[in-house]
Amino acid sequence: MTYSAVVDGGIITNATLTKIEIDGAEVENMQPEVENTLTVTTNLMTNTYGTPRVYLETTNPAGYQECGSVVVGRNESGYMTITCKVTPTQAATGVTLHIVPKGSSDDRFCTDGTYTPDTSDCEAGDWKWGSLVVDLPDITPPPIPLMEQTYMQDMTPGGCAISNEGDTKRLIDKRDGKYYWVAKLADGNCWMTQNLDLDLSTGTTLTPDNTNIPSNWPPSTSTTTGSSFSGYSTDTGKSHDPGNVYYENTSGTDQHYHVGNYYQWSAATAGYTGTSQSTQSICPKGWTLPRQPQFRQLINSGLSGSNFMNAPYYLLRGGRLGNSSLNNAGSWGYYWSSTPGGSSRAYALGFYSGYVNTGNDTRYYGYSVRCVAAG
Repeated sequence: MTYSAVVDGGIITNATLTKIEIDGAEVENMQPEVENTLTVTTNLMTNTYGTPRVYLETTNPAGYQECGSVVVGRNESGYMTITCKVTPTQAATGVTLHIVPKGSSDDRFCTDGTYTPDTSDCEAGDWKWGSLVVDLPDITPPPIPLMEQTYMQDMTPGGCAISNEGDTKRLIDKRDGKYYWVAKLADGNCWMTQNLDLDLSTGTTLTPDNTNIPSNWPPSTSTTTGSSFSGYSTDTGKSHDPGNVYYENTSGTDQHYHVGNYYQWSAATAGYTGTSQSTQSICPKGWTLPRQPQFRQLINSGLSGSNFMNAPYYLLRGGRLGNSSLNNAGSWGYYWSSTPGGSSRAYALGFYSGYVNTGNDTRYYGYSVRCVAAG
């Protein structure tokens, strides 16, 4: 993360983020509401100098924040370093560090080891190296382990990574208040262990703040309800809510077995209809529609045709919608992946007693959806 510029006197300057520390430990990302110590290394060899003004700028949300306890020094090679401390008030993206000189006409600066400090070869006067701007990582909250999360949207890759295999929790989807069982499985990923039950509406726009999408998405088709449905012969983004239906556990006492909704592929992918790997879906923020290799990884880690309906998987033989009927309900289960298999097909997980595998199916079918934590 380096910024370079040519300033008065022809000096080419640059500065690079060396490290971020929180409580003395080096971290990859800045975190909000805690003190972050930032260290920047420049290509300047310096003589005397004053203390520059240092501040953060963020673009989302837009704002500025001063960086205090500024210390200017030299590393073992003689290059100027700048260390400061800042406590960001909130998470943010588009973060830059601005270093604004406040020197005097007697200051001398040498660059890239070309000149010897304290000699007449060095540039002199008015901090001719000019201001520096350094790109910084996003300001992100620290990861929360699964067992301490409340909402589906609390999940982060780091949160799943620091959770234990077998951890299971019931989380709330902020979009509609529905609860979902989730668990960290033997493949090392955190999965929904209950089918997605999100109703889509042309009057409700999904946003990146709550959904796995890069920009606002208004569904083109609202979810239908009841026991009758039609039009599952072309993929037009349809989805269907069959009501309070359970499979495997028909008593309705365990929400793991609630069938949820059926989605055509372009509904599951939040309007994506391309032929390259989809990176968006109607899964909650922090979750995504699984790629085909993730289904394969789940199979390789222990999912089989004899245990798919049991803990910890709870996969359902909910059948699929095709044309104007529900097919194979109670005998087969189908779950969309985000991996296309051509312009009109996509990969899915399919299973019945004694069999589980991935196949390349027609996108217009209405299949179930399980989400996996994004990573």
